[in-house]
Amino acid sequence: MTIDDLIQFAVSNNASDLHISGQESPVIRVHGRLKNIDTPPLTEEQVTTMIDATLNDESKKLYKENWDIDYCYDVEGVARCRANAYLGTRGACASFRIIRPNVLPWESFGLPDNVKDLAKKEKGLILFTGPAGCGKSTTMTSFVDIINNTRSAHILTLEDPIEFAHTPKQCLISQRQIGENTKSFAKALEAAMREDPDIIVVGEMRDRETIQLALTAAETGHLVISTLHTNSAPKTISRIINTFPSSEQGQIRTMLGEGLLAVVSQALVPSKDKQSVVPAFEILLGTSSVKSMIRGNKIHELSSAIETGVKYNMCTMFHSLEQLIINGTCLREDCMKFVDNPDNLPQGQEEPQYGTYQPQYLHREQRQATQEAADSTQNNQEVLDAIHEIEDVDIPNDPENVSNDPVPV
Repeated sequence: MTIDDLIQFAVSNNASDLHISGQESPVIRVHGRLKNIDTPPLTEEQVTTMIDATLNDESKKLYKENWDIDYCYDVEGVARCRANAYLGTRGACASFRIIRPNVLPWESFGLPDNVKDLAKKEKGLILFTGPAGCGKSTTMTSFVDIINNTRSAHILTLEDPIEFAHTPKQCLISQRQIGENTKSFAKALEAAMREDPDIIVVGEMRDRETIQLALTAAETGHLVISTLHTNSAPKTISRIINTFPSSEQGQIRTMLGEGLLAVVSQALVPSKDKQSVVPAFEILLGTSSVKSMIRGNKIHELSSAIETGVKYNMCTMFHSLEQLIINGTCLREDCMKFVDNPDNLPQGQEEPQYGTYQPQYLHREQRQATQEAADSTQNNQEVLDAIHEIEDVDIPNDPENVSNDPVPV
């Protein structure tokens, strides 16, 4: 059994991750759940041999020096993997994230069209955020593919490591891997200003220098697309600002307030039948009011801005999950861990009493108003139906003989 065999098995079972470690059977993650592969436990020697088979000479040297390493590994005709090898108490270990060979179509994510339309922007900052393994890189890759298919532009990607190898279509695409083609994100961003890019894709804004250079690039006429490990749109804004000392935060708020186009925070929720995962989103768009809040250090008001920004197709994570429950797509217990107020989530699938489809991004108050109107209409119809069922009731034609007493229904 080789590492290629295990990766092939993971792909054939629709796994997102493969884990190997000494004295344990290999483990795959399928739709968010870990499952042991039915094989004997691997020995430390087997795991070391498997890891060595995925590393080149330079990577082996770095792994030996640093005791862990990020890299990519290709199994030809099967999949590309983003890998991390590391040392644990049981010896060598490794995790492989399976990267699908094809870009998922943007329509499969269920995001509104105005987020897709941001691909037409000439400059600004777009962030895809969420915890590790939430699919934000997949969403960002699909967004970059929209640009590749619809614009004539130079796309420069800076990644650690390169996950998806884009094929140039309408665009010229230059991909650089940190550690192989450039020393760091910061160094690559500095050099990017002299490489004539229109769009700069930063795999992750990890540190203060990278964040500042990304904001500067967005401010100076580039469309910058990146990711952050944050769980909500307001927390993303706070994270960026708080990365800097207080003496610099005013300038960063100004830069962020001027350049922000959107923050799309993502989570993956198991489907009701546990056969897939479903994305849920929180969407913050850089409207004039949102930018004013950021510049004015009113970050605490951003959640309310998302709530009231339904006409722009903004959406809170709570409302996105709420709709998944109401539609019967996901179970309440699977959605609860993604929100701060899980007790307010609906108990289960609800059959609407009206015939109009409720879009995912319809605001709570609008849904309530629609429901109240539908309830009123239904009550009126019930009264009419009851009246039609009354038999042998003589309705006099003479108004003077009409009684004011209510008709017994």
